[in-house]
Amino acid sequence: MSATRYQLFGRSASHYTRLVRIVAHEAGVDLSFRPISSLKSQDPADYGGHPGLKMPTLYDGETHIFGSIEICRRLVAASPKGLAVAWPEALPLDLRNAWELLSQAMQAQVQLAFGVAVCGLPADHIYFSKAQRGLEGALDWIEARLPDLLAAEPAADLSLFQATIFCLMEHLVFRPTYQPRRRPALEAVRDAFGARTSATATPYGLDPGTWA
Repeated sequence: MSATRYQLFGRSASHYTRLVRIVAHEAGVDLSFRPISSLKSQDPADYGGHPGLKMPTLYDGETHIFGSIEICRRLVAASPKGLAVAWPEALPLDLRNAWELLSQAMQAQVQLAFGVAVCGLPADHIYFSKAQRGLEGALDWIEARLPDLLAAEPAADLSLFQATIFCLMEHLVFRPTYQPRRRPALEAVRDAFGARTSATATPYGLDPGTWA
């Protein structure tokens, strides 16, 4: 691993944070981790200076980088061993559509977890029932096309698409917001990716000193 110069603000319970940590591990870049203490905080400083009160945020010693994909780009560029990654914009159209739906599903999971589990709002509110239905629809669309989508992936050292599927599917188990249907193709990707060292080294968990 390279010398630590990067500070990552996030949570071990976050699928967005886990994606960054997986990429950092694959790239051979060390991160110092700064857990966000409360998700109810409205102070950007608690989110590593993120003005939108989101996570993750990376501080590289000079500037702040917001959002998991932009952080991943920075870490891959800093990799001392080199890491080939197929970024979303370089994918064929069907895969770009799948990536968009996967991103929407991740955001819907955040809506459900924060709104219902953290804030205690009613789960049957249309805002959350629509989010759940959209999450299910997105996963169904990907599930139905997944063999073809995987076959169309460009060759790379790391599939960011599969890493993101893994992070979301694991999060649905770690922090259940509803009872999802079985999706064998997505579960197979989750299980296969879960055998990678970068996956086993970055488990979901609750950071000491954090609360809702």
